[in-house]
Amino acid sequence: MASRLPALALLGDDDHATPDGPDTWPGARRVLAWARFILIHGGAGHPEQYEHAIALTCLHKRLVLIECASANIEAWKAAARRWGMGGEGLVMQPPPGFPHPSLDRGSMA
Repeated sequence: MASRLPALALLGDDDHATPDGPDTWPGARRVLAWARFILIHGGAGHPEQYEHAIALTCLHKRLVLIECASANIEAWKAAARRWGMGGEGLVMQPPPGFPHPSLDRGSMA
């Protein structure tokens, strides 16, 4: 019997050295198909953004949170369209000119 409890799957693709994108994640297709809501987070983390992720998980029951480099946002969006099951989604990204991750540790990007 499937659980009725909310579940959040986290994909971490915002490594400073080698953010890879969805094609290098063997489980990406399966987890995106499982999700009822896909949240692509391509910017600096702020506590309220993760509070929103928790609230969305409670609402949709199965959420995938993709932490990615801003350079890979479009690739993850395409993967969500290609492999997702038609669920809803949201993209959180930094303003133009503030890529994530930033090598400047003092930056908000």
